[in-house]
Amino acid sequence: MLRYALAVALLAATPAHALINGHSPDPARYPEVVNLVGKGATCTATIVGPRTVMTAAHCAIHNAAFTHNGKRYPVRFIISKDYATLGHDLGVAVTDEDIEGASYASIGSGMQSGDRVELLGFGCTRPGGKGPRGSLLYGPTTIRRMREGTFISREKGGSALCPGDSGGPAFLSRQGQRWLVGVNARGNLKDLNVNTRLDSSLSQGFLQRVTKAFALQVCGVTRDCQTSR
Repeated sequence: MLRYALAVALLAATPAHALINGHSPDPARYPEVVNLVGKGATCTATIVGPRTVMTAAHCAIHNAAFTHNGKRYPVRFIISKDYATLGHDLGVAVTDEDIEGASYASIGSGMQSGDRVELLGFGCTRPGGKGPRGSLLYGPTTIRRMREGTFISREKGGSALCPGDSGGPAFLSRQGQRWLVGVNARGNLKDLNVNTRLDSSLSQGFLQRVTKAFALQVCGVTRDCQTSR
């Protein structure tokens, strides 16, 4: 799902793949990444706190829920107030109860051009938005440009986003730790990806407001958490 992407002709936008050129991970490697399923659409999201799941604003799907450890969790969405005006494609999905047995991703910063990141998603698997979806895949790509609210990645033979990957994580590994540094926003369904930066002033402001207003815990914002690589 990439409604916002479709509006960006320059990037031939469309939500991220279940990852074109992606690989199946060890099931235990990314327990914090979940598949958001709603009425007529799917997205990817990342658990970042006991009741908080990070995703894209355009993934605010009607009647959405995800399943974790065999239990279904309906969610309600809170999206950035700057999405409509500035295209700040960031939101959180909130559960009514703690997610049992959850592992949490921790929000980080410090990425720069030339860094390799891993993208993950439950989306399609072939260029042009084709191929089956619904299985988690991951793949590397390289950050090529940093912007105020986003970063752009591209790598020959690297991973690319496809419908269904929207809202999924971009992870940066450093010194044995894995940090959530971006959220899948859009791409060209071939080799170019755009992620919302979680260290931007827009993202940090949104997360500070949301955690305070709704008494939410978010790793890397309101509490320290460590995510092993």
